[in-house]
Amino acid sequence: MRPRARVLFAALVSVVLGIQLVSADSVQELRQKAETGDGAAQLALAKMYLNGGGGVTKDATEGMKWLSKAAGLSIPEAEYGLAWQYVLANDMGKAYELLRKSAEQG
Repeated sequence: MRPRARVLFAALVSVVLGIQLVSADSVQELRQKAETGDGAAQLALAKMYLNGGGGVTKDATEGMKWLSKAAGLSIPEAEYGLAWQYVLANDMGKAYELLRKSAEQG
């Protein structure tokens, strides 16, 4: 498995299963990738922060920041996730637009 894929896989497994597979160095590497515009890394960080796992403390503000960045890159899963965050915040207009855009992309 390529190094980038290994870091992303470990981050997602950590969040989903609640198992610490991501080291502080891996989180830093993921953050560096996200900061350079890597949408997959942005989405992985968003999930980690929104769910509190993978070596980071739950932080909705930080999670929304990364989710918004990933959605801005037209990543359907990020658009869908951001839309549901808007539903939870009762902002149906923004939610509808993101869900429509996500659905159009498949």
